[in-house]
Parts: sequence; structure tokens; C-alpha cells
Amino acid sequence: MDSKPEEFTTNPETQTNAESTTPVTPSPVAETTTEDTKSNSSELEFSEYTMMAALAYVGPLVFIPLFMKKDDPFTFFHVKQGLVLFGMEVVLWLVGGWFMMGIMFGPMSTILMVIKLVIFVLAILGIMNALKKVQKEIPVVGKFAHHIKI
Repeated sequence: MDSKPEEFTTNPETQTNAESTTPVTPSPVAETTTEDTKSNSSELEFSEYTMMAALAYVGPLVFIPLFMKKDDPFTFFHVKQGLVLFGMEVVLWLVGGWFMMGIMFGPMSTILMVIKLVIFVLAILGIMNALKKVQKEIPVVGKFAHHIKI
């Protein structure tokens, strides 16, 4: 048996086998551009500014983007809303601590848990808006955020 290694000739357009005359064309590679990926507004963007803006909705971590990215209007918009949410969390913590001391524990604990859940959902909405690079007011919080002057 005569076994020779197959020889290939390379052409930028096609490749052919030396023993075969059938050209093998390379499969087309799908090219994606940044315009294609940014055209869909539901996609999340993980840049430094969007991550800082999203961090503004994570309780006391709101102070990190407040001091690091104060010059960026996008991040600052989300920082102001994050400050309002954090203020709501602190007030809820203080009121909850007062009620936990025995003054009125039963029905108030349920109300406080519902308020905590609402704050959590509002924070998630803010994080999603920040990662989508959207300056959209969060319900209730956005009205108070406009009054913050820093």
C-alpha cells in the first residue's frame, strides 16, 4: 500500500485537497459590531460608570460612588436615588428596633417586613436601570431624590 500524506494548498478563498477537486470553503464568521450590541436597550452594560451607579443601590455602599464618581452626572443621578433608599432603610431600622423593644411587636413586624420588601424591589429596579444605562426615576424615591443637594 502506498500511503502518501495528503497535500493541501491554501487559498484565501477556498481550500482544495490535492486528491480531490471539490473546493472546501470556510464557514462565514458572524461579525458583531458594537452598534449591533448597543442597539438593543434591554441589554446590560458593565462599564465602570454603570457598575458604580448600580452600587449606589446597595445600602451603605452608596458612599463609594458618591465620593469616587461625583463628577459623572449619570452616576450621580443614581447616587441621589440610592441615598434616598439608604435613608429609608436607616429609618426603617430605627423604627424596627424601637418596636422590637416590646412596645408593639405583632402587627408592626408584618408591616415593617412588607416595607423592607418594597425597598428591596425598588433597589433591584434601580440596579437594573443603572446597568441598562437608563436615567429613570424609581417610583416614590425619584420624587425625593430631586431635592437632594450635594
